[in-house]
Amino acid sequence: MIRIAVLEDNNDMVMELRRYFDRYEAENPVRWSRSLFTDENKLLLDCRYCSDYQIILADMDYRKEERFQTILKIQETEKNCAFVLLSSDEEIFREGYRIEAAGCLIKPVTYRKFEELLHTILAPLEEQGTKGLLFPVSDGFKRVQESRILYMERKGERLVCHTMDGDFDAEEGNGTIMDRLSGDTFFRCGKMYLINLENVDGIQENEIRMGSRRIPVTPAESKETLGALNRYLSEVGV
Repeated sequence: MIRIAVLEDNNDMVMELRRYFDRYEAENPVRWSRSLFTDENKLLLDCRYCSDYQIILADMDYRKEERFQTILKIQETEKNCAFVLLSSDEEIFREGYRIEAAGCLIKPVTYRKFEELLHTILAPLEEQGTKGLLFPVSDGFKRVQESRILYMERKGERLVCHTMDGDFDAEEGNGTIMDRLSGDTFFRCGKMYLINLENVDGIQENEIRMGSRRIPVTPAESKETLGALNRYLSEVGV
């Protein structure tokens, strides 16, 4: 799954980009996780404490200098993130060199230009594979491959990430991790668990099996999880 952030203030442009992303996803073997920001400072906080984006689209028609500075700060930690600049001014092509932008899109943006640029950006991402998810922990950050996560568990004030390589406590950071991961491969089971459907081995009335792990659930939760698993398997063609 490709994690994308969009920094855009104009609602019409937001809707147009949403249509373009939906169309691209329908026509290509790619899946998105998208987050929208209207304030560059909130995007910066999210990058530092919560999310790990692979592509960031930033509108530069408003607060251009502030947004250039924000991108430079994000690049201090996100070395492999591809930045796409949106603008009504063709001067943005020259200014894009300041941040080594992956590309620029001039408004009004056509789908053909959008598609061509995404093809260019996604090609190396597909070659290098997923970078994994970045989790805030007590002494910094921990990167985990999405496929290695079994489930997340809420234990009082603690949030425990159970993986094939061991368990660890994750800090909530800016926004909840469980909300960020919900959907697609991950399914929220009740209030306590977020299940990685990719790693479910079996579901019974009162438990979910993941290898040697057993997750206790109610019959209703078991039924909902089974439905989510069937939908997931149908989507991935199993």
